Amino acid sequence: MTPRPPGRLLRRHRDFRLLWCGETAGKYGSAVTVVTMPLIAVSTLHADTFEVGLLAATAWAPWLLIGLPAGAWVDRLPRRPVMVAAAVVSLVLFASVPVAARSGLLSVGVLLAVALLTGTAAVFFQTAYSAYLAGLLDPADQPEGNAKLHGSASAAQIAGQGSGGLIAQLAGAVNGMFVNAATLSVSLLCLTGIRFREPRVPRAERPPARWPARWPRGCG
Repeated sequence: MTPRPPGRLLRRHRDFRLLWCGETAGKYGSAVTVVTMPLIAVSTLHADTFEVGLLAATAWAPWLLIGLPAGAWVDRLPRRPVMVAAAVVSLVLFASVPVAARSGLLSVGVLLAVALLTGTAAVFFQTAYSAYLAGLLDPADQPEGNAKLHGSASAAQIAGQGSGGLIAQLAGAVNGMFVNAATLSVSLLCLTGIRFREPRVPRAERPPARWPARWPRGCG
């Protein structure tokens, strides 16, 4: 990465702008999905209260199940390719929901599988994203960068949840999933446009992937 004077305005930092734009778009799409996914279950598949609750729990389960080991795995890999792979997986899965609906293959089980797999992809994306941001920005710029990212993420989530119902009403809840696929496409374009590359970590310096032995101490 080209050295920059500390305190330089981040709006002139090309790679940060791309990361910022992609992350904001992704947060908006995720917020829309938080609204449209349960609506699909209720209005299209006539799911009951238990199934809707199970759908929400399934989306968050990966954070409990693989949050710790995912961190150990990501520490041994280049972060940007992990983020790109996670975004591609999520894009394909979210776009598959309206395709399955048009093919008559959509079911509550399919929605649960999509929620579980996209939740797993989100664990890897967010874990890699946090580490990648620390390498992308100079230490002096990190407080400003984090403030900008958190502010835009909060605004995107509010806007996404506020507009999710309107999108479902105008285009249908199922078609609302295309919104998340579109925002993930924006995120992918931004990620692939970033020029910053992390330095290779010598194998001898990589942390050992012995997370099961550390799990009890980490949770205790």
